[in-house]
Amino acid sequence: MPRETSFIPVRFRSCRIVTYAITKADLLLQGEGGEAENMAYGSTLSQDGFRSHRFDFMLSNPPYGKSWKTDLERMGGKDGINDSRFLITHGGDAEFSLLPRSSDGQLLFLANKLSKMKEGTPLGSRIAEVHNGSSLFRGALVRYNDWAPSNQFSA
Repeated sequence: MPRETSFIPVRFRSCRIVTYAITKADLLLQGEGGEAENMAYGSTLSQDGFRSHRFDFMLSNPPYGKSWKTDLERMGGKDGINDSRFLITHGGDAEFSLLPRSSDGQLLFLANKLSKMKEGTPLGSRIAEVHNGSSLFRGALVRYNDWAPSNQFSA
């Protein structure tokens, strides 16, 4: 009996033009032109390439300890930023900020994933993100339970 196969559409983003171009060319050469259209080029932080999308599964390996100062300037500076992925309403505080120091933007990648979680579905969303811990231990801890009712968090 043949096995049933499933197709999982993939969304990919890279801020490195060479990685983006090689991956897109590889997909096109393999006849996967439709998948190549699911790619976005640019910074995850200052250019949300999948603004209207919500995902079942998300995987990310953000850069460790990399400055996001350039992205911060593109978004209007700490006082001018109005991106709802990073400024949220929580516990009655209208400006609960997820903005870390500009020297380490790892927490912003996690906040980006939190903003793309599905709501109102039986399984919700699952996020896997590789961190070195700096975003969690430098005064910018996100309480996972505040966003995910399943209370499943692995470090």
